[in-house]
Amino acid sequence: LIDLNRANNVAITLKAFNDFSYKQLSQMIEFIDPYGKIKGDRALFMKDLLPTMAEVKAIKSYTGGDDNLVTAERWFKQIAHIKRIDEKIQVMRTIETFNMDAVVLGKSFKLLTNVCNQIMDSDRLPDLLDMVRQIGNRMNDGRGDEAVGFKLDFLPRLAQTKGSDKKTSALDLVVLIF
Repeated sequence: LIDLNRANNVAITLKAFNDFSYKQLSQMIEFIDPYGKIKGDRALFMKDLLPTMAEVKAIKSYTGGDDNLVTAERWFKQIAHIKRIDEKIQVMRTIETFNMDAVVLGKSFKLLTNVCNQIMDSDRLPDLLDMVRQIGNRMNDGRGDEAVGFKLDFLPRLAQTKGSDKKTSALDLVVLIF
């Protein structure tokens, strides 16, 4: 009913769950693992155990006996009735990885906060921003009044604005001068 390579991959992945029957495992998925038995890597590769829509259709239309099905097909038959199975697996993965993700994000936010504080405490920041303003005014010379400031969303354009040599950007100029 399903591709042989796919069936083999699913069967290999199922071996990580040998301590559960198909029924137990399908109930854990259906009720989002209420006892927290699916831990670590097993929670992460649960998605590999899910059938595609075409595989579900093939399994549901199958009328023969289970003894004619390969391991993956029997597994798919066991879980074909579970509604919103993709979302349930994603919730299980999120629950399993939440604490580690929170730690990593916490470290990233701490680093970002430190960098922002260093920038805001910099004595040279006002001079740098004034230089960027002056470069913008020179580039816009003759187009009206000189700017007394600029929006920060202008800064990424410094890397995109090229000089007459088509290589040197305005950002290169700021780095060279500053």
